Amino acid sequence: MRFLKFTLAVFLLVNVNVAFAATFELSAPKKALEGDMIMVKVSVNPQGDFVYTAKLSAKYSPEAELLKVLPASNEYIQLSDPEFQKHDTKNNTLVYAAGLPGGMKSKTDFAILTFKALREGKFVFEVTPESMILNPAHKNVFRATSSVTVVIDKNEKTKEQASSTPSTIKTDQEDVPEKQDRKEKETKSTGVTNFSLRNTLLILSASFALLAFLFFVYGKVKAKR
Repeated sequence: MRFLKFTLAVFLLVNVNVAFAATFELSAPKKALEGDMIMVKVSVNPQGDFVYTAKLSAKYSPEAELLKVLPASNEYIQLSDPEFQKHDTKNNTLVYAAGLPGGMKSKTDFAILTFKALREGKFVFEVTPESMILNPAHKNVFRATSSVTVVIDKNEKTKEQASSTPSTIKTDQEDVPEKQDRKEKETKSTGVTNFSLRNTLLILSASFALLAFLFFVYGKVKAKR
């Protein structure tokens, strides 16, 4: 296993003979929302040749961040050399290399890349010319670059929250009828209270007058006796 990894690494480093043929093919969803996970599948298409290892060199736009890179199957042997496993978060670049012991005769899934959509815009993932695909003759048969674009839309929940917030705020003009109704109710309530108070005072006054009259009559009757 170590010998195989060493051999693959040497072939990638010293390879100079290029016979343009194979390519990387990309697939991803056309659209996503902010916060969504974006899966980019990378495949190797030998274009009629026979290949056994590949080095993916790529760059991507800042609308999304790379979370992880996984081989498409457990059969791949990933090269442990840092030269072939690099992820530069500052410049948004990626290098990933692995070999398949049985080789690839037709289009074969190579790696699965997981990104997180950060903001609204067009996210672009692009294979760069530094990529390599090797055949058994140790020739780099990588032919052309490729790219995929994902349109990231603003999350609808964020839009709903932003649009609903102003509707909860009343302007001074909108609040005038409510204030007037409240003032009229308060005025009516105060009038009813004042009316009840006046009636109560009148009843009390009448009661005291009647009581005084009764005492007066009682005094007269008692005096005659």
